[in-house]
Amino acid sequence: MGRVIDVCAALVLCAFGVVAPVSAQELMTGADDQRTITVSGQGHVSAVPDMAEISVGVLGRAINARDAFGTVSNTMQAVLGRIADLGIEPRDIQTRDLRVQPEYAREPSATREIIGYMARNTAVVLVRNTGLLGAMIDAAMGAEANEFFGIQFSLQNPKPLEDQARIEAVMQARSKARVYAEAAGVTLGAVLSIREGGTSVQRPNQFALARSAEAIATGEVGVSAGVTLVFAIE
Repeated sequence: MGRVIDVCAALVLCAFGVVAPVSAQELMTGADDQRTITVSGQGHVSAVPDMAEISVGVLGRAINARDAFGTVSNTMQAVLGRIADLGIEPRDIQTRDLRVQPEYAREPSATREIIGYMARNTAVVLVRNTGLLGAMIDAAMGAEANEFFGIQFSLQNPKPLEDQARIEAVMQARSKARVYAEAAGVTLGAVLSIREGGTSVQRPNQFALARSAEAIATGEVGVSAGVTLVFAIE
């Protein structure tokens, strides 16, 4: 009888727009709080890179813009031809910076006198065989390329290493959870949730101006992964 009165009272309150907040715990009478432990893990693996990206450019100056641009364009065409002769495909060569701009006299003046023009043409080359790096730089320099920017090493297929890093991250998280559970005197239960923190590939940047492959150190590329696990504890 008392339960019926409680229900009727609740209906009356709802009818007048008065609703008391009810928590999930109050609705689930008799249910115990779920005790959990949350831990994070990091995995890191390394491998020798099998691909590299390098910027090669030509910088030139002339009295007028047409001559500056023409000289740089002709030289760059020869540079790209030498690179293509090494077997590097057109899809792996992309122009990134093409500009012509005036150069002004250093002495300050009201008219800002133009004394010439500077032109630059820069291309990014993707080298899928790192053993060709020295030969590629040598060929570009032989064709009068005069600008080289940092080499960025990477992996053609990083997925296997990413998966390995994920496994190591989970193993580290499980190890930490066992340590915490043992120290706290509780029993570690099942995994309730897994949240990935993302993966990243650390690509070492190196500046190179070399005429042989021996002068270029590829080092290693690191792949990292993070994960957060929630365990039930008893």
